[in-house]
Amino acid sequence: MSKKFSFFFEDEEGKESIKSLSKKLKAEFEEREKEERIKNSPTSKKRNLQFWKTGIQKYQVTLEGEMQVNSMNVKTTVENKYLFHIKEIFDNAILLDLISYDKEMTQTTQPTFKEMFTVTRQLEKLYDEFTALVSLNGEIKDIRNLKTLQEKWLRIKNEMVPYFNEGTNIEEFFGLNDQTMQSQDFWKQLLNEQEFFFLFFSLPGYGEKPDFSKKIEKDNAYRSGKIQWNIQGQTENRYSEEQDILQKISGTFTPGNEWLQKAYGKMPFLTGITFKESFKLKGEYHFDPETGCIKKAQIYMEEVAHPAVLYHTMKFTLTQIA
Repeated sequence: MSKKFSFFFEDEEGKESIKSLSKKLKAEFEEREKEERIKNSPTSKKRNLQFWKTGIQKYQVTLEGEMQVNSMNVKTTVENKYLFHIKEIFDNAILLDLISYDKEMTQTTQPTFKEMFTVTRQLEKLYDEFTALVSLNGEIKDIRNLKTLQEKWLRIKNEMVPYFNEGTNIEEFFGLNDQTMQSQDFWKQLLNEQEFFFLFFSLPGYGEKPDFSKKIEKDNAYRSGKIQWNIQGQTENRYSEEQDILQKISGTFTPGNEWLQKAYGKMPFLTGITFKESFKLKGEYHFDPETGCIKKAQIYMEEVAHPAVLYHTMKFTLTQIA
């Protein structure tokens, strides 16, 4: 050892100081290395939650709903499965294939609702499978298999004949016609209204900051008004490589009397009844830290005009399946 540096090691105290300094420098180096690894991990490539990997995901969505209209109360459970193929990822959109299958009403307290479900399910086969460019907030930008969807309409019209009385004009019944089906704008509107895009795109905070707020406009349960949800979201475990990214969401809507009258005022059983409105939304999402895809989620929505005579609640459970 050079005499020039030997004085550092001439006593035990000096040796311990060097060991302590070495340990400290090593710890600092490891910490910087860890920070750099986290910084360059898929979850940190962008500050905001995104889709990071292409691939196929499968989900089951269970909806437990309850509706009160005057003296009639209906409870239903509907299950639906989705195959969700992310084909390409862009800065603010993804190209996807979406297949909906095995949709059924597993429970209902009103048999007539089961019959109605069977009829509407036939129509929903129009868009059981499609390819589209979708923005991160769930807006359909472009439909890539429009011709296939249009051809489906012609076939499904004929399949639906047995569900109607003789002489019923099916096109008139659904307000559809062959000319309307040629319009891509019509199909965009139809697909944008599907619950899937609300649950998997609009509501989660894709493209948003960790703590975010936004507004989402959505039809109310009775198609008599537009609810302007004020959404607040908080995201945890943003940079974790092992833990799920956790997102908690809440939503409120405070309508004025004019909105309430327009949405519910024409319902005769509400005459003379004071509104006791309540609009609530709560959600919790778990995201895969590697892909950015949803692993599981629960969302609860409540629309109450009056707790005794007019309300609608929905509880969605999203589960990733094999």
